[in-house]
Amino acid sequence: MPYEFHDDLRTRVRQAVERRLRRVSYVEEFLQLGHRLARANHVEKLPWLDGPLRTVYQQLCETGLAQLPLDALGLPTGETLRAADVHVENLRQLPSVPGRTFALTSDEELLTQAEPFLFGLSRPLLDLAERYLGLPVDYLGVNLKREFANGLSEGTRLWHADPEDERMLKLIVYLSDVDDGAGPFAAIDARQSNEAKKRLRYAWGSTCTPEALEKVVPATEWRTFVGPRRTAVFCDTARCLHRASPPTTVDRYSMTFSYLSREAYFCFASGRRLQRAFVERWGRKLDAHQRSCLISR
Repeated sequence: MPYEFHDDLRTRVRQAVERRLRRVSYVEEFLQLGHRLARANHVEKLPWLDGPLRTVYQQLCETGLAQLPLDALGLPTGETLRAADVHVENLRQLPSVPGRTFALTSDEELLTQAEPFLFGLSRPLLDLAERYLGLPVDYLGVNLKREFANGLSEGTRLWHADPEDERMLKLIVYLSDVDDGAGPFAAIDARQSNEAKKRLRYAWGSTCTPEALEKVVPATEWRTFVGPRRTAVFCDTARCLHRASPPTTVDRYSMTFSYLSREAYFCFASGRRLQRAFVERWGRKLDAHQRSCLISR
């Protein structure tokens, strides 16, 4: 079970040590060996996929990325989107603060309803995550986000790879139309990301400016995911360098569902708090498999 990342001195020291150790190739290879052994022991238990989710799985294996209309997944979305739209309207009412790049729906607001958190526990999505990660799933929940259209490039708007695990899976659903000026999600496929990390000597848990990245991967090869409301983007945010492009003309609204394996290196404490709060408030709606994917239960 991954340890929790708290914003305290003890955890920051541990992270600093791990960051240095994981720059050493054989240390990273040793950590990955543990994952490979765990996946080998679990392979016969992996769920079977068919239809559009199998296509998504194949694209994730090849590139770490996939995009399609949300409705093409064949999952019920009406209640999920109605709940999400309430949060979007609340986010829309917030003032735009100079220097601030985004706003999130608070956990308290998010858990006034079971949706949209519950959507991420749909059996087909859990099966996709388990099949792709190759291990039992640790579902960290959902966040709803407003990206302010101020053109600032900082934080998650810089290129980075998520450090929590060797593989991760995130599903981003656009809750507003997203064109080039609305801050589309952007990423580089897994193979090119791996090469870029080597050439940049990318440090685990760090960020990279667009100017630095363009020296090793031409901007013409960056994938930018534009699309209408209800576009779904899947990304392995550990294997793929990615960012939220800075919106310049209109704010972007989206929700992101996050999945780790239960063998992850660590997870942020915020994800564990949300898991615990959801189980406490809405646990009666969960079946045994869904509960098993909320490992802080």
